[in-house]
Amino acid sequence: MLVSKSMPLIDADMFTSKDCFTKGDMLKGIDYVFHTAAPLLVGGNKVENEEKSRMYVEATQALMETAIKEGVKKVVIVGAASSIVGQ
Repeated sequence: MLVSKSMPLIDADMFTSKDCFTKGDMLKGIDYVFHTAAPLLVGGNKVENEEKSRMYVEATQALMETAIKEGVKKVVIVGAASSIVGQ
């Protein structure tokens, strides 16, 4: 999905792969990353929520490592505490 010629939007499912944000060379030539993904843990059981949190952390870590490798100038991570701790 492309928002504009200068700002691509990457739509990825962080619960399918820790490399969901970094497949191929999607960060090549990118100067800035605005990371807005976060798990919304409402209901579910404790084990399931812990697994989702772990997958989110691994995907975000892979994103950061790739951003560094590709020379991204700045990464902004946006989220809300409620996405992790619930309502």
